[in-house]
Amino acid sequence: MNNFSRLLHLLTQELNAQEKLLEVLSKERAAIVGLDQSAIEGFSRDKNALLEDASKREAARAEIVSDLAELCGNEEGLKLSDILEQCPSADMRKQLESIGKELKLTAETVREMNVHNADLVRYSLGFISSTLAIMHSPPEEQSKTYGQTGKTSETKKKSASSGRLRTSV
Repeated sequence: MNNFSRLLHLLTQELNAQEKLLEVLSKERAAIVGLDQSAIEGFSRDKNALLEDASKREAARAEIVSDLAELCGNEEGLKLSDILEQCPSADMRKQLESIGKELKLTAETVREMNVHNADLVRYSLGFISSTLAIMHSPPEEQSKTYGQTGKTSETKKKSASSGRLRTSV
C-alpha cells in the first residue's frame, strides 16, 4: 500500500472517529441538560477513549505526512493541497480532497459542540450554586407579606423556639 492509499485509509478512520465523537457529544448534551451525572461521566469516559485513539492516529498520520514531505521536497508546513499535487492518481486525488474537506467540517462541528457543552456545564454549575446559596442563606428578619386587603405589611420572623413543642407537662 503506497503512502497516498495509507493516508486515505487513515483519514477515513479519522472521519469515522470524529463522527462517533460527534454522536457522543450530542448524547452528552442531552445528559447535561437533564443533569444526569452518571450518564455525563460515562460519556466523558467514551470521549477520553476516542481521544486516545485519535492521538494514535495522529502519530500515524504524522509519519505518513513526513514520508510524503520527503517525496514532495517540502519538509515544513506540508498541507493537503501540497500532497494532492503529488498524487499520481486522479481518482485518489478526488477521494483525498473529498475526505479532507469532510473531515475538516466534522472536526469543526465537534469543536463547536464541545465548546457548547462546556458552556452548558458552566451554566448548570452556576445554577446549582445559586440554588444552594439561596437554600443555605438565613431568612430575613422582617419580610413583607400581603394581607387580606392586598396591602403589604411587615412581619417579624418568629424566633426559632416559638415553633417548638413543649416537652414538660
